[in-house]
Amino acid sequence: MRTVNDYIKEWAVWYSGDAERIWKFYNTRQGHGRFWGNLDYKERQNAIHMPLAQDICSTSAGLLFSEPPRIETDSERVHEFIDDSLFESRLIEAADMAAALGGVYIKIDTDPDVSHHPLITIRSPLVSKPIFKGGKLHSVSFYRLIKDGQDSQLFLVEHRENHNGVLYITFELIEVKGDRAESIDIDEYRAEYELFVEDQALPGVDGLGAVYIPNLLPNRLFPESSEGVSDYQGSVQLLDALDEVWTSWIRDIELGMARLLIDEDMLKSDPFSEKAPRAKFDPLQSAFLKLSMDDWRLGGGSAKPIEQVQFDIRYDEHSKTATDLTAEIVSRCGYAPQSFGLGEMSGAVSGSALKIRERKSFITRRKKARFWQHELQSLLMMLQQIDNVSLLSPSRYEPQPVTVTMSDSIVETQVEMSETVRNLSMADAASTKIKVLMMNPDWTDEQVDEEVQRILQERGTLIPPDMIGG
Repeated sequence: MRTVNDYIKEWAVWYSGDAERIWKFYNTRQGHGRFWGNLDYKERQNAIHMPLAQDICSTSAGLLFSEPPRIETDSERVHEFIDDSLFESRLIEAADMAAALGGVYIKIDTDPDVSHHPLITIRSPLVSKPIFKGGKLHSVSFYRLIKDGQDSQLFLVEHRENHNGVLYITFELIEVKGDRAESIDIDEYRAEYELFVEDQALPGVDGLGAVYIPNLLPNRLFPESSEGVSDYQGSVQLLDALDEVWTSWIRDIELGMARLLIDEDMLKSDPFSEKAPRAKFDPLQSAFLKLSMDDWRLGGGSAKPIEQVQFDIRYDEHSKTATDLTAEIVSRCGYAPQSFGLGEMSGAVSGSALKIRERKSFITRRKKARFWQHELQSLLMMLQQIDNVSLLSPSRYEPQPVTVTMSDSIVETQVEMSETVRNLSMADAASTKIKVLMMNPDWTDEQVDEEVQRILQERGTLIPPDMIGG
């Protein structure tokens, strides 16, 4: 019976995009990987891998965070952290990983020698062991390999749990020998492996200082699990078949190279041979094959001294099969084929038209965005609490609520937005302030209020600033 972790390992090899890893993974497992699992080492050298799985994850991350989320809070420390930590770029990295591995962990660390703000660390489910209660992350352990020997391995394990509002972060060194795992004294290896970690007890933290963001739920493989599933769960066999098609296509190209069958009497002799002069084959002319046709001539055969041989490449058959497989895989993963350049329309396409054509991709994006929005708000609240208790902040402050709004990955043009605002005005369905904010989403509240006052002044209708938008 395969476990959740077994599936994550399989998704991970496809995510790597490395043909060698894929071959090794399936070569040691019976019953999986119809194409890759049946290749011997020599055949593997000619196998072609098409990294569509990576493209799927990149597209997922782009749909979620090509435009950074809007983070609203009165906490200056949160805004400082976002600017200092490349937070928005780290979100793209985390979303890419989550799409492949079914989810991702984002945890908060502190190191005054590195930054005067808390640090964000991304962890894969492959190196994490969670415990969920009621669908929420109750505790978690993160593993880091620090020594990989022939007979044993050393792992630094970080445990996180919360009791009565106190976050406990403890560290343990585990030695693994075969099937046995044993905890050993971490102090003996601190200097050798630079293990500059200390146990911590942080009061006033509502959580683990870490969040788990599932890619998609429910997990149809394990309905009782709170861990998400990969984008390409259920499509792995098709990814395997796509590689088989590409391998066959390239093999056809190799076999389709023109060959000339040449009578050996027509090859030049090598006068510099140490033995008797003999026919020489130039390796740079790899299309020449040496054949002896003496028997044919003596027997009255009709073989030609030089004859061309060239096989069909079957371009159309392979191209259509590869395209259809790619479209099927993309669709099963929850995306519109147009998101991957399949079935493109000529000419410029407006943002509204693009949303219609790629509706399936945007539905998948909205499903994922709900998980991200909730967990990022929780993460940024815990960040303030840890910032306070770890004394990284110059002064103590009251953590402020944080609202995260996921941005649309398709930015409408000014013309399209103007059309929307005009329709709202005709329907009397939005205030002047809302319409100004729609046209200028990056403006501050002060800039919006000033613009509203200017518009109303031109109309000859001035109202108090606190009434704007009412």
